[in-house]
Amino acid sequence: MKTHTFIRLTAAALIGAATVFSSCKKVIDETTVKEIIITDPASKSLTLEQGDDYRIYYDVLPASALNTAVIDWSSSDERIAGVSGFDRIYAYAPGNATITGKCGDAEVEIEVTVTKVQVTSFTAPEKLTIYVGLENEIEMTIEPAKANASSLDWEYDKEMVELNFKEGKAIVKGLKSGSCAMTVKSESAAKTINLTIKELTERIQVSYFHNSNSVVVQNGDKVSWNDIFLSSLLVKVGDGITLPEDVTISSSNPSVCKDFIFHKLFSSVSIYVLGLGEEFGSTEITVSTNDKLLNRVHKLSFTLTSEPKGIPGDIAVKVSGGPILKNGDSYRMDKNSQQEFNIEPYGNFANWTVEGGNLDIEYLLGNDVWSVGAKITSGEQTGTTTVTVKDQTGKSMSFNINVTEQIFSEGIYIIDDETGKKAEGAVYIPCGGSKIFRLSNENYKGKWSVGRPEYYTVEPISPDENGYCTKVKVTTTKDAWQKGTYIQVVDEANLNNISVDGLCAGIDFSKITGTTLRSSTGNTWISSGEIVYFTWDGQKTDYHDTFYLLAADATRYEKLPGVTFSVEKSDEDSGFTIGTDQTMMQRTGDIPVRWKEKYGREAKLTLTDHWGHNMNFSFKPRIDFFNGKWRIHQKYNGKSSVTTWHDLPKDPPSRKITISSAQKYYTIDNEKGWDKYEIFFINTDDNQGFAWDYKCYYIDCEVYEKNNNGWNYKPAVLNKFTIGPGKNIAPAPPKPFKLLFRDSQDKSCYIEIHFNYEY
Repeated sequence: MKTHTFIRLTAAALIGAATVFSSCKKVIDETTVKEIIITDPASKSLTLEQGDDYRIYYDVLPASALNTAVIDWSSSDERIAGVSGFDRIYAYAPGNATITGKCGDAEVEIEVTVTKVQVTSFTAPEKLTIYVGLENEIEMTIEPAKANASSLDWEYDKEMVELNFKEGKAIVKGLKSGSCAMTVKSESAAKTINLTIKELTERIQVSYFHNSNSVVVQNGDKVSWNDIFLSSLLVKVGDGITLPEDVTISSSNPSVCKDFIFHKLFSSVSIYVLGLGEEFGSTEITVSTNDKLLNRVHKLSFTLTSEPKGIPGDIAVKVSGGPILKNGDSYRMDKNSQQEFNIEPYGNFANWTVEGGNLDIEYLLGNDVWSVGAKITSGEQTGTTTVTVKDQTGKSMSFNINVTEQIFSEGIYIIDDETGKKAEGAVYIPCGGSKIFRLSNENYKGKWSVGRPEYYTVEPISPDENGYCTKVKVTTTKDAWQKGTYIQVVDEANLNNISVDGLCAGIDFSKITGTTLRSSTGNTWISSGEIVYFTWDGQKTDYHDTFYLLAADATRYEKLPGVTFSVEKSDEDSGFTIGTDQTMMQRTGDIPVRWKEKYGREAKLTLTDHWGHNMNFSFKPRIDFFNGKWRIHQKYNGKSSVTTWHDLPKDPPSRKITISSAQKYYTIDNEKGWDKYEIFFINTDDNQGFAWDYKCYYIDCEVYEKNNNGWNYKPAVLNKFTIGPGKNIAPAPPKPFKLLFRDSQDKSCYIEIHFNYEY
């Protein structure tokens, strides 16, 4: 039997490493991001209570950059409000702060006001020793949970100490040696903390975690090994000390404690993992640092006592990613394979031994005497080997590892029978539909199962007498769209299995009827192929709505797995966009739709399911020009340019404007013709017209020509209504015209145009 020692990072080390890695972002081209649009909070201002948090939702322009853009968030005052890498604002202390998001050249700000939370009760230490120049957190409990140290009133000697708040915690730093009192008050109570301030001569601190609390080790302390969570000491040292090269740790009795493993996290923090020895008893641990800043060596010594520790309850072993094994259980492994085993619950130490077979064991956190787990590797031989796990009190359990030939080799996998391809990633089955799966080799059989039988059922196809088969049909319920699961097949020996984790139910648009989009903020309904109109009142707007799919049976599709979107005829420059978010669709089924600024064009949203079937929904702006501030603009151009304005009529029911034009014939190359005559609407507030040249269909328009039989309908293209110029010699003057405009509220405006002329 081979034996190796393998040390895995402690939980604290892993947490620290995760902190480092979480700050790393994918390097992308952010130059394409032109604008960051805050959708929530849409006002770009927030008022939060201490302890609250708020998720920021945003879109970017162009929309194509949404899935790749990385927003860098920062706060103008981290003491008041901070922001995480997951777009969430945290309120810490009363005051105001500005949250800034940047991506490429785009930048946006959110103003945050944090209000104070009234404290109902709190605890504080009666006395505390701190050091000059060293920040110390004041350990407190505060109720309610939303309140924190900044919710209290503090009185102290500002010449002796400095008080700051970090994420709501009270941080005190000594300014000069001595002593002083610090008073902490709420509306109903007051407490005094007596501070002793010392010079920072010993700039080393050793601590460990016990029952989720950090315990600081003082020089000369006695520490029980069993109190140290996962056998880890956290060493902090002052500035000017290089880690771990200038830090040493030693044990006076290696048989009790040995194998110090240095793991550097930051420039001033290091994790030291202590390996348990073969014996129980006491040893003196000494931590030394070479302080280059103060030009001296610091030492801290304490006694570490190691006593037998029993594993609570019955000893059990957890297979990584597998079952929990109890005494007498068996676990199967293939030849030349590897598997991790850990004591359950994790963090308990035990002695691991194997009897017979060709199993190779590597010890996880600990050493070859005491370890929380083991990595076991099988060889070429088949057969059964017994693994025994014994705690420090002598209590033990054993389980068997059965090494066999692999029945399902790496070349055997699950096939999607419809596509003939390997089933992997996201495998969709229509809600209420079915799909057939099979093994890639028809000579193999197995017993099939799914993870969520309440939503997915498995029907064997041509099974043998024991229920093993090569092919199965999986059927979903109608409400299974948001319920992901796996499909698994176990070999005939009931020892090995293969599986697909990405099995989920998707929406098949071709197999459902009556599906509509419904507004989450109103009663707007859109059936596929129909148009939804929204009203634009002539003011600058920045408005969005959220839609979701609703089935004919009034069932909301909470998630849309496998559904993608595309937008046609969107106009980012003119203002109308559909700010769809694939992530939001997959998570909640919501589809954000946005129209903004002055005017926009009709746009079509297409939803495509996993099978390529489409549903189309159109969005079109309409005008309410009577509620807005609009007027008629008429213009005709001859040898001179003249612009005439006409306010919209305010007096229903006529709503009529009569325009009598003094337009005359003019001469061009001895020819007579009519001037070009234009009529359109314009906003009186920002001087932005409807820009008919954009061919945006905001309002309905009908044109009538007056003759001897009265007003007769005259077909016209809704653009800029134009009469002339004509080049006929002395043409007859145009007849009177009447233009009938209808807005989105079905209100109408009549404009009669009469021409005066002279030869």
